[in-house]
Amino acid sequence: MKKGIFFLIVFFCFVAVGYGEDSAIYKPGTYEGIAKGRKEGMKVKVVVDKTHIVSIEVVSHNDTKKKVESCKDKVTEYIIKKQNTDVDVVAKASLSSRGIMKATENALEQARIQ
Repeated sequence: MKKGIFFLIVFFCFVAVGYGEDSAIYKPGTYEGIAKGRKEGMKVKVVVDKTHIVSIEVVSHNDTKKKVESCKDKVTEYIIKKQNTDVDVVAKASLSSRGIMKATENALEQARIQ
């Protein structure tokens, strides 16, 4: 009986001090990343809070406008949903998709707490 009460007290102590809360993995803010898509110069702006990718915007690129337009919304949505840059490419825009993923990863490298 005493062991059960002891473990119960320890459990509540952990809960009271926030044990199990998400610890910060990012410095909150806005970060820019650049990578190569089909051509050099895929630039994104990534907003993060302490634990999540909040938004991603393709700021500029040198790829074919049609290719980027066909993939940017899907790729950024996939990354935000998965909270990871390892997502599927969009068919017929794979290089631009990879450029967005890599530029996002480059931005997140700046945001990560070491």
